Amino acid sequence: MKAKKFLKTALLAGTFASVLTVYSCGGGGGGSSSEPTSELEVQGNAIDGYLFGSTVKVECGNNKTFESFTFDPVDKDNDNVNDYNYSVKVTNKCKGKPIYVVDGYDLGTNLSFGGALIGKVGKYHNNVTLITSLIESSSEPEKVKFKLKNFLGYDDLGVNYVEEETNANLLKFVVAMSAALHGTSQLLGQLDIEDAKKIYKEIGDRIAGNNQSGSPSAVNSFDDLINAVVDGTVEGVKKLSEQKPNLEIDNDEIIKDRLEDIVTEVVNNVDDTVKKYEDLGTPDEDNDVLDKLRRDVLSIPEDVGGAIRVGKLNISQIIIETAEGRILGLVYDGSFNITAEFTDTADNDDLIAEVQLEPENPDLIAPGEKDIEVILHVKDLDSKRSAVLKLKELKVNIDNDRTIESLDDSNMQIVVNGTDANGAPIGTLIFEGSNNLIDIAPSNKVVINIEGLLNHISNNITDENHPLKEIQLDGSRFRIGININGDILSRPVEGTLTLN
Repeated sequence: MKAKKFLKTALLAGTFASVLTVYSCGGGGGGSSSEPTSELEVQGNAIDGYLFGSTVKVECGNNKTFESFTFDPVDKDNDNVNDYNYSVKVTNKCKGKPIYVVDGYDLGTNLSFGGALIGKVGKYHNNVTLITSLIESSSEPEKVKFKLKNFLGYDDLGVNYVEEETNANLLKFVVAMSAALHGTSQLLGQLDIEDAKKIYKEIGDRIAGNNQSGSPSAVNSFDDLINAVVDGTVEGVKKLSEQKPNLEIDNDEIIKDRLEDIVTEVVNNVDDTVKKYEDLGTPDEDNDVLDKLRRDVLSIPEDVGGAIRVGKLNISQIIIETAEGRILGLVYDGSFNITAEFTDTADNDDLIAEVQLEPENPDLIAPGEKDIEVILHVKDLDSKRSAVLKLKELKVNIDNDRTIESLDDSNMQIVVNGTDANGAPIGTLIFEGSNNLIDIAPSNKVVINIEGLLNHISNNITDENHPLKEIQLDGSRFRIGININGDILSRPVEGTLTLN
């Protein structure tokens, strides 16, 4: 089965590559070196639930940006223990600079992550979470921290709440924030960093008692804190719509009512004795908190009656049925509807992924040359192996009919990152591209020759003992995602791939 060959190679790529994640820096949920050297090792966790395949960016000024990806932390009972899911090597000048996390998907809910997380180098144990995002985006962070500590009953606001014990109020707050953020991205499409900051700021202003919208803003109880999440989110959405002429909101009260319902339901389903996010269940366990959160969020576009006309999101299972068959996955979002079709073709023996881009709202797409990156991420559900393959330095031309008429891959770079079967991160591999690995087909299709791409990587490894030369497949279930980022707005095509 050619599809199996693809997964063997792709996951093997995950056994020895992870963007800048091989730097030893000790545990404790993150931390950074205090040595007076030119290099700084930053390790921490990116958490809605744990985020997989997300891009971590550290902006250090003077146009210097350092990037990493997120993977699973290794299980605590494993001999090779990492209690972080990202690691990035920067310079000492990056201390106190922002960390941003975008894209990928949430392992807690199996939802594509359509927002952004915000933190700072050297703060919050280098964890980047919904709570740190709220504080860092606020106009009065000290007031926000005071209120959060008071009503959450917990002093460490950089806590890794997935694995570390906290308390029920803190967990109720983060699932409320998660519901609001996921719900907003369901309606608006992928939020960029600045848009996410505006949503966080509106919530933070209410928590700090600095609300400018005229509605009640005093936060004197935990219930007030949860209400601030809903009210701030709705106000943020409203302000975004005022700044974006192509974004239409028919009735923000409909949005408020729906978000209020979802937030209330997920908060009320958190047991008062629960102390860890990982104890809230999984999206595969019916009626657990995270299952309800996932189902409620996915229902938002239908419930609000198209209140915001910018895109919608549907996620389906992706299944390979036969060697000659194909797997299909659908995601509709942002300014493009995206369809990914995998085929195991008989004529050239290659596994091909065709990513179909159809404009949901053509007016949001300006014609001209666009810079894009294509990211494939694969997670073995039966081990800790994972891989991210990033195709960089690509350009496409979009004509006046919003059709992608050409692609320039002459400067393409292939960046391979991942973890081995034990979850241990391995260093970055960078390759130059070659012809026939990615192309444009009629009707806005980005065609990726998966098998050719992975063979190209393997063939350029000179060390015959390198893990890429030893293709093995240990499991049959995988989490697959494809992102197209850059000047084209989109969200990942993602789902579970099963080999039958």
